[in-house]
Amino acid sequence: MTDKKEIDLWKKEFNGRNFKLKKWCPPKDNLDWSHDHCEICNKSFPDEQKEGYNDDKHFYWLCKKCFDKFKDELNLK
Repeated sequence: MTDKKEIDLWKKEFNGRNFKLKKWCPPKDNLDWSHDHCEICNKSFPDEQKEGYNDDKHFYWLCKKCFDKFKDELNLK
């Protein structure tokens, strides 16, 4: 279960960032990067999922399920 404290933290972290659905890939400045995790549920990219929502600074990844579940509450774009 997600509590208000977690929601408030995610709102602060994701504030002002735009997310787009894309296939997982390592950051352009570190092609040896092996994986990432959904910031909310911790599922791994690319092992458990091949695509998800990535922010415009290529820092945060969210799985489709978490993005859809929390997009309104977190004001995600």
